[in-house]
Amino acid sequence: MKNQIKFAFHVLFHPADAYWDMKREKRGSLPFCLLLLLLQFVTMVIEEYCVGFIFDTSVGQTADILFLFATAIAPIFLFALANLAITTFLEGEGNFKDIFMMACYSLTPAILIRVVNTVLTNVMSLDEKTYITMLSTLSLLWVLLLLFVGIMEVHNYSMSRTVASAVLTIVSMVIILFLLLMFLDMVSRIFGFGYSIFQEMQTRM
Repeated sequence: MKNQIKFAFHVLFHPADAYWDMKREKRGSLPFCLLLLLLQFVTMVIEEYCVGFIFDTSVGQTADILFLFATAIAPIFLFALANLAITTFLEGEGNFKDIFMMACYSLTPAILIRVVNTVLTNVMSLDEKTYITMLSTLSLLWVLLLLFVGIMEVHNYSMSRTVASAVLTIVSMVIILFLLLMFLDMVSRIFGFGYSIFQEMQTRM
């Protein structure tokens, strides 16, 4: 576990070397990546329930745990699937496992900064909200940078091909999400129609 934590911090500050080692030297661990994914969810729950009162914008509302779980987990699988689809056509060298692990390790700054922000909301005043916003922005940019470098190293791409892959991955994620929502809506309508027919049959019997 100690070595895996050290590798996660290696990803933070030396992503190119770390992702190269992950792909070529088989460093990193799939179970640890799953742990990072779980920590992403846990820290989101902690943030939801433990944020300082004056920073809480959802006072009186109950957190939807299932929604938080989906928000934490689904984007990683969606990114891995979309990136695999795109890089298959762009002659990328990474497989689904490589992309998934890279995406999970890229969550490390978000997990750490989310915990820091949650603590800060309980000791800072509302006038100091700028610092928390800055940390949140840093977290997002850091994750995006790690993902970008990860795409480059895992697939052994040039800069231009990495940019193209990243843009096309985002487009693919939107398309996949749209198709998934359409499918779920269609399934919901079919079940609704079937249930209405069942009710109609019951009233006539």
